[in-house]
Amino acid sequence: MDALVHNISASSVDSVTLFTSNSGKGFLCVLYCVRKKTLDDYKKNSPELPTNTCPYIDFIKEIIGEIKDETHSQLIKEKLELANNTLEYIRLSNESLRQSSHYWFIKFKNIFK
Repeated sequence: MDALVHNISASSVDSVTLFTSNSGKGFLCVLYCVRKKTLDDYKKNSPELPTNTCPYIDFIKEIIGEIKDETHSQLIKEKLELANNTLEYIRLSNESLRQSSHYWFIKFKNIFK
């Protein structure tokens, strides 16, 4: 079976591909067309942006501070300090994710200019 593939460019679609085949029993022609997605199309299907978590982290850190002030156990104080440090790591990681997300959104958005 001989098959030919023809790619055609058009401004309103990503690609138009024409498949033709002559199998000896007739001629087959299929036109395949893909519509170009707009930035709004991608935005409609994007996940919701999470809220800023810093106020929640600050609230939990305040509670940890209150517990630390009320306890006399050195072991509990050390565990609370570990929890406090872990929350700071989470805060920095969240900030890094927000910056990365913003960077890639700007790069992606520039494709549509």
